[in-house]
Amino acid sequence: KGTKKTTTSPKQEPTLVQDVDPYAELVKGMCECTKELISIMDEMEVLQAEGKVEELQALVPKINSLQPEIESCIGELQKKHPDLFRDDLEQEHKDKIDAAMKKECPKLEKLSDKTR
Repeated sequence: KGTKKTTTSPKQEPTLVQDVDPYAELVKGMCECTKELISIMDEMEVLQAEGKVEELQALVPKINSLQPEIESCIGELQKKHPDLFRDDLEQEHKDKIDAAMKKECPKLEKLSDKTR
């Protein structure tokens, strides 16, 4: 089998594959991974505004049940884009991810603002 590429260099640029924007690709993937969660969060916002506490609480287990699936999905993205998931990711790359989020998946941006 071929040799595996490892990304150990902290300053390595994310690799570009034939004009594919790695930031947009990452965000689209994250959006897909979290679309069900985003939908529930939207529903919860409406219920909260309407003061429907019981219905709101009934959605919490649903969110918790999505967590393993979301983590697995995000894990697959981490394998595809390991250089964009580093703990020491430069601000420049974080800004590009944020910009892609605003463009590709604004609801995910809203969700990440709530969970930060």
